[in-house]
Amino acid sequence: MQRQTAEMQPSFVLHARKFRETSLLVEFFTHRFGRVGVVARGARSGKYAHGALLQPFSLVKISWVARGDLGTLTAVEREVAPNRLQGRALACGFYLNELLIRLLTRHDPHPQLFECYEVTLQSIVDHDQQTHALRLFERRLLDEIGYGLILDHDVSSGAAIQADIRYDYHPEVGPMASATEGDGRISVSGATLIAMDHGKAMSVEQLREARFLLQKVLSRYLGEKPLKSRELLHVQHNQKKTGRPSGPGNSEG
Repeated sequence: MQRQTAEMQPSFVLHARKFRETSLLVEFFTHRFGRVGVVARGARSGKYAHGALLQPFSLVKISWVARGDLGTLTAVEREVAPNRLQGRALACGFYLNELLIRLLTRHDPHPQLFECYEVTLQSIVDHDQQTHALRLFERRLLDEIGYGLILDHDVSSGAAIQADIRYDYHPEVGPMASATEGDGRISVSGATLIAMDHGKAMSVEQLREARFLLQKVLSRYLGEKPLKSRELLHVQHNQKKTGRPSGPGNSEG
C-alpha cells in the first residue's frame, strides 16, 4: 500500500480517545484531506509536550504518515488560540463534531464544509445565533454528502415554492403542496423553505420547522444509534426550562 505523507495541514480536532497504553486515537477534520484518523503515540504519557493541543475544537497544523486508513501523527502546532466553548455552546460544538464523525468518510475532502464549520464554531459562542447557525450547518452538511434538500420548487408540479402554502416534505423526493395536515408528516411552510433556501434569518416558528425537517432527514443517514450530543442538548434545554436537573426531552438545539 502506498505511503501517504502530509505536512502541516490546517485541521480541527474532532475527538480523541485512549489508544493502547499511552497513546490517543485522534479524529481531525482537515481542510485538504477531509476527516482523518491518526495515532498520537505517547500522548497520554507525562513526557508528551502537545497534549493540550489535542482538545476538541482546537485549530492546529498537523503532519502525519499513513499506509492505510489510520495514520501516525508526526507533528502538531497551534494555528490560533483554541475555541473556548462553554455551556450550551459546548454542547452545540460536540453536536457538530459528532455529525462530522458519523457522516463523513475518511479522506474525502470537503474544503467548503471546513470553512463553514470554522464559521459555525464562532457563531455558536453567541447564544442568540446558536439555533440558526446549527440549521445552516446541517443544511450545508447534507449538500456536501450528496443529500442536499430541494427547497425552491414543488417536486410534484414544478411550481416555485410559495410563502403562503404549506408543504409535505418527502425526504427521498422533496416538497409537495399539502391540502391537509396529518400526523407523521414533515409539514413545513413555504416561508420556512424560502428562508432556508436563501439562508435568511428565521422566526422562532420557522426555526422550529427547519429543525424538525433537517433532523428528520439527517436521521435517515445517521442510522439508529442516537447522537450523544443531542441527548446533552435535550438535558440542557430541560434544565433551562425547569431550573433544575432533568432527563432527556425536547430541545431547540
